Amino acid sequence: MEKKNINKKGGGTRTAAGANGKTAATKKPGKTGATGIIKKTDTTARPRRTGKTGPTGIIRETTGKIGLSEDGLGKGVAISKVETAGKKVDGKERVAAKGLKNPKAAGNGTHGKGGKRLPVILVTNDDGISAPGIRNLVEAVRGLGKIVVVAPDKPQSGMGHAITIGNPLRLQPMHHVFEGVEAWSCSGTPVDCVKLAVDKVLRRKPDLCLSGINHGANHSINVIYSGTMSAAVEASIESIPAVGFSLLDYSVEADFGPARKYVRMIVEEVLANPLDKHLILNVNFPAVPDNLIKGIKICRQAYAKYEEDFVERNDPNSRKYYWLTGKFVNFDRGRDTDVWALEHNYVSVVPVQFDMTNYVLKSKLEKTWKS
Repeated sequence: MEKKNINKKGGGTRTAAGANGKTAATKKPGKTGATGIIKKTDTTARPRRTGKTGPTGIIRETTGKIGLSEDGLGKGVAISKVETAGKKVDGKERVAAKGLKNPKAAGNGTHGKGGKRLPVILVTNDDGISAPGIRNLVEAVRGLGKIVVVAPDKPQSGMGHAITIGNPLRLQPMHHVFEGVEAWSCSGTPVDCVKLAVDKVLRRKPDLCLSGINHGANHSINVIYSGTMSAAVEASIESIPAVGFSLLDYSVEADFGPARKYVRMIVEEVLANPLDKHLILNVNFPAVPDNLIKGIKICRQAYAKYEEDFVERNDPNSRKYYWLTGKFVNFDRGRDTDVWALEHNYVSVVPVQFDMTNYVLKSKLEKTWKS
């Protein structure tokens, strides 16, 4: 009969007598507990604990990796915020603690001729990284700075300012999509794209964030629902000036040619004359030929809304489901609104902000409400 002798003082070995009477020493996998029995410890690799202790006293754990599938076999690039420049990750050299060197974007560096630092321009959208609108946006601003694209891997229209909190986010390199431009697809929302770009992809905070060009209008109340504009708003929250661009044409075959000229004109103006780190411009283009566009008009947001209609249908199991439809109704006839400008073939530019305080009402309440 085999006998086991456990060292109660944790002397470092555990012996087992076999049939031949000899003993074999094995390494102790854990510490001796109060009962004298050695506690087993998990020797597999664990995530680095980088989070802060929460109210429960439990440290939140993060792996410090992005772009990997759950089984670790994905094609994404694993990067850690604590790694330093010069180290290699999956065979790729780190540029800095928050970026990866992209061989295809070697000519798109942060310094131009004469050593002058080029502005870093973050580009995103809500129609997805393969949408024609974002390709036209990149081409419109090519040469104005170092362009880095981080955009959703699928359409995310109407997501507003949604963020992903219940699922992991993944980044995949998509450098082949835009020639000579570093590009990443993100599994999350447009706002997730901006957050990940600032925290994980970019070496430093960008000088400007551009979102679009959206397929469809984002004038008036659309700014509330728009993933395109929410990405721009998120950038502004991070003190990054931002511009959202939209074309009043939902077709995949929409002609972005006329819009590209005005995109470049507006971006050049914003870069040359920075007004405010919290700048957000909502720019919409009429879907007309270039010769019919009358120019740029600075506007206010029109008061309008959608009158929704939910179409009711039945599935094969006779269970009801609904499709959202409706029509856009403008209640504002002012000649200084974005709706009026677009109806009269102007490019509308509306300055917006994330501070939603109603200062006029605040002043009235301070005078009429008693504490």
